[in-house]
Amino acid sequence: MTDPVTFNRIDWFTAFWALCVWFAHFMLVWSASVIWPVGPIGRIVALGLTLVALAVNGWLWRRVRPVSIRSVAGLGLAIATVAISFSTVPALIG
Repeated sequence: MTDPVTFNRIDWFTAFWALCVWFAHFMLVWSASVIWPVGPIGRIVALGLTLVALAVNGWLWRRVRPVSIRSVAGLGLAIATVAISFSTVPALIG
């Protein structure tokens, strides 16, 4: 059994990369909504970027499975996934 005080590099790097995916997704979706403020192109780009970001988070989750929400990796992945879903809504509704 591992000591709970030790630094778990995989958990922390998973949380870090999940939040980086969220940041990159937010910046790209925001840029797409600025470049194409009206019409379906901005919405299609936002939806495509969201699917890619969620797929990357799914890959990160599979890498550290089994993961619990009570771990650093699980919390980082949960926050990033909810934030990715939430930050897509303004681009989709215009």
